[in-house]
Amino acid sequence: TGGSGGAAGDEGVDFDSFAGGGLSLHEHLRQQAGEALAGSDLLVADQIIAEIEETGYFTGSLLDIAQRLGVPLTRVEAVLDRIHSFDPAGVGARSLAECLALQARDADRYDPAMARLIDNLDYLAKGNFVA
Repeated sequence: TGGSGGAAGDEGVDFDSFAGGGLSLHEHLRQQAGEALAGSDLLVADQIIAEIEETGYFTGSLLDIAQRLGVPLTRVEAVLDRIHSFDPAGVGARSLAECLALQARDADRYDPAMARLIDNLDYLAKGNFVA
């Protein structure tokens, strides 16, 4: 994938920067999909990308996409997994935890400690720390 994915210490990806470069986030993702996918997977990717907000989160329903296109849900899930490898890191995530996990994997920082931290984000957000 590309180089603007969140490295450790970054504040995050500036999704607005795509507009400054002449490409919207959706155009940027469709360009990557065209390079990485073909056939019906490209059609599935287009439907998924259409439901990714400008913030980078996927807000649609994989089941709805599968039913609309008449393809197995597992195929739609597999295409979303491919989109998760696109630049910027974390794109297509369905939650903050998934986004952080994708970014940590991209930065080669996803280890058991990071996984545990991400799995317990709700407790961290509430300040429920174990002494």
